[in-house]
Amino acid sequence: MHGDPEERFASSGGVASGVATLVLLAAAFALGLREGWGLAAHGVLLVLAVLAWGALLRPRVSIDGDRLRLRGVLSTTVIPLAAVQEVLVRQVLAVRVGERTFTSPAVGRRVKRAMGYHEPVSADGAMLGLAASPEAELAQSRIRDAALAARKRAGLEEWSPEQLALGEQVQREAAWLELGLLVVGVGLVVVGLLLG
Repeated sequence: MHGDPEERFASSGGVASGVATLVLLAAAFALGLREGWGLAAHGVLLVLAVLAWGALLRPRVSIDGDRLRLRGVLSTTVIPLAAVQEVLVRQVLAVRVGERTFTSPAVGRRVKRAMGYHEPVSADGAMLGLAASPEAELAQSRIRDAALAARKRAGLEEWSPEQLALGEQVQREAAWLELGLLVVGVGLVVVGLLLG
């Protein structure tokens, strides 16, 4: 299965606002260069741009061979699919591996509570009435199917000690470019304030 192409799932939102935010920050940066704003102002704009990129555009969920990749704001979590025990989509995607739960904001339900809407809940706590977007439902279903297929290929029983041991192979990879840009932005702010 390692030869299969990566399967990416559509983001549940934030792309348009992320692009708009970056365009506005780039325009502010250009204006700051023209108007002679100091280093601190440009550092703040850089930090805001990195955070907007990380929070709104970088998050992604994908299946890459026998691995589930949850790309977050400043890191990527790589999970062996055979170790996945539960997948649930609420406001964010939650993946349970042993005693740990990993989340991704890239796939989830839209939050309507901010506008005063409360989702009906049944006696057992399950959400009623509101379904996740078709993209979120597809991602949840595909991840569950891929995890089941990976367990079968590996000959693992669900919740077995061998599956739990496989959960120890979860890796977290830092987003070094974004972290480096944050350090540069904060450094510009500090130097700008010290020189100003």
